[in-house]
Amino acid sequence: RIYFGNRDKLISALKNTGRQLGQYQASGQIPASAAVEHQGKIYFPSEDGCLYAFDGKGSEKWRYQAASNFKHSPLLGEKRIYISDSTGYLHCLDNKGNVLWKNRYDTGISTSASMCYDGTVLFGSRKGEIIAVHPTGEIRWRIRLPKANRTTPAISREGYIITGCDDGFVY
Repeated sequence: RIYFGNRDKLISALKNTGRQLGQYQASGQIPASAAVEHQGKIYFPSEDGCLYAFDGKGSEKWRYQAASNFKHSPLLGEKRIYISDSTGYLHCLDNKGNVLWKNRYDTGISTSASMCYDGTVLFGSRKGEIIAVHPTGEIRWRIRLPKANRTTPAISREGYIITGCDDGFVY
């Protein structure tokens, strides 16, 4: 199955043949990619401030409402979902939509999050930092880049963190 959202506020499910299985009307645009669990649950961010969770058949299971909109893709960790909002909060939810923690980072969050092999969550900031957060929300470390970072950090097999920067370089 193929799942996608769009700027028309629609979340769609298709068979791999292209036949439509269903649609769901969200209240806000779907600005980023969904995240899919291996058990089949799908998570869509929305600019209405909701994170929508659907089962593999397209039925809404739950939704989490934040105070601000979501512009980045959710990250799935060990029984956790991480998603940032437009005001600089990183939300950590369990797979039933319950808030485990929510922390605000004064630098703002400008990328989707990614995860290191040890569970550390990484994201880029509007002020040119890569911030590493423990699964409990505590900051582990931060690295300053010359300019803002809008590229989701990638982690190599060897553990190197690779990201682009607004100065035109890859670090």
